[in-house]
Parts: sequence; C-alpha cells; structure tokens
Amino acid sequence: YLINKGLSESESENNIQRKAKITRELGVYYRKRGQLDSAIIHYDNSIKIYEQLKDSSGVLFVEIAKANVLKAKGDFSQAINIFNNAIIFFEGKGDKGKKKSLMIKNNLAGVYIAMKDWENSGKYLEEIYNDSFIKGNKAILSSICINLVAVKTKLSLLDEALQYANEALELVKRPRSLANLYTNIGAIYE
Repeated sequence: YLINKGLSESESENNIQRKAKITRELGVYYRKRGQLDSAIIHYDNSIKIYEQLKDSSGVLFVEIAKANVLKAKGDFSQAINIFNNAIIFFEGKGDKGKKKSLMIKNNLAGVYIAMKDWENSGKYLEEIYNDSFIKGNKAILSSICINLVAVKTKLSLLDEALQYANEALELVKRPRSLANLYTNIGAIYE
C-alpha cells in the first residue's frame, strides 16, 4: 500500500528521482515475496528511469539488486556479468568504493556456490577474507569464514576448513549460524 501510494505521489508531483527509488522498492517487495519475474520487471523499470535521469549510480545500484534475483532464478551468467561490472566500477573509486566492491565479491562468490563452482567461490571468499577492512568487521568475517568452511570441505581441504571453522566459532553469535557451523564441523570430522 505504502509503495503504491508513494509511486502515485511521485507521479502527481512529477518527482522522477523519487519514482525511480520507489519503483526499485517495488522490485524489492516482489523479490521478498518470491515473485522473481515481477521483481525483475520493476527493477528494469527503475533502471530505465535512472537512465533517463543519467544517474549511473542509481542504475548500478538497481542492477546489483537485479543480479541477486537473476542468481535466484538460476541465470548465473547474467548475474556474474552484472556483478563483475559493478566490481570494476567500485574498484575504480579507490578506498571510497572498497567496502561495496568487497560486498559485491561476496555476492559473486554466492553465485559460484550456487553453481557448485567451489574453486571460484573459494577464490573470491579468500580475497574478501584477507582484506584488512573485513578483519575489522566481525559480523562479515564470521559469515565469510562459515562460507569458506563449506567451500573448503567441498574441495576436500579439510584442515583448511577446520581452521576457518575454529575462527568462526570465536566470532559467531547467532544461534542459527552456530547450528550451521556445527553441522559443517561435523561433516569435516565425518
């Protein structure tokens, strides 16, 4: 209701920037409801509006959201292309874009995990893990460690998997994450 109300108001006010943002939010709404095709339609509409505004950052932000939907739909090649373009964009921003670049690399690793491409997913996860910014963020670091446990286990690199698991045990606080971690540790020992 609120999104539709905001969309209507943005049109009556002829506020194109607001319309682009609200159209993007409509895509988020449909993504969260699992209506992925509808999400893509609204993301594409938002991208068109941002393109009319010549707002390349807005376009990129929506494309990243769209790439996550494409991943969920199994369109891995298109998701990978979008994520790679976004990484190039943010790496071109130097330190200012570093955090965003790392988060997109994490999304890219997720695509490779979904594809069961353990080598590429491990490559990106290790790059993220070794970054000094990530070392200072325990929540992100714990998530990366947990993913590395799973990837290293799949690659039969069990000693490395156990090292990441032990590090994650010191960082993880959420019960669900701990449960997943203990399941992975059990698989390593098995």
